[in-house]
Amino acid sequence: MAQITALIGRVLQFLLLAERGMNEIPAQTPSSSLIVRPDQPLIGVLHQEDGQEVMRYFTEEESADATLGSTTPTDALRLAGAWSDLDWEEMEKGLDRIRYESPPSAPLEG
Repeated sequence: MAQITALIGRVLQFLLLAERGMNEIPAQTPSSSLIVRPDQPLIGVLHQEDGQEVMRYFTEEESADATLGSTTPTDALRLAGAWSDLDWEEMEKGLDRIRYESPPSAPLEG
């Protein structure tokens, strides 16, 4: 019963803050909670943290871009290196063969 009373007290506190237009979040708010205005975007970015994949949420594109910018080049370079063991000339011949053996597609109408 004490837990329910405490929860009701917290809900009433949030409602009172919202009614007064206050954007402050009380110190007891759990870290798994996120409060944003309805007109704010909510941008989720997958991130590795302590060996676990987590979703980090941002309300500003600049912050999300900064997080993506720090990992994207590394990922792209790793992806490019995934084909480093392939023989380029052999792969090029294979692509040309596929290109010439495939029938042309119909022209687009527009």
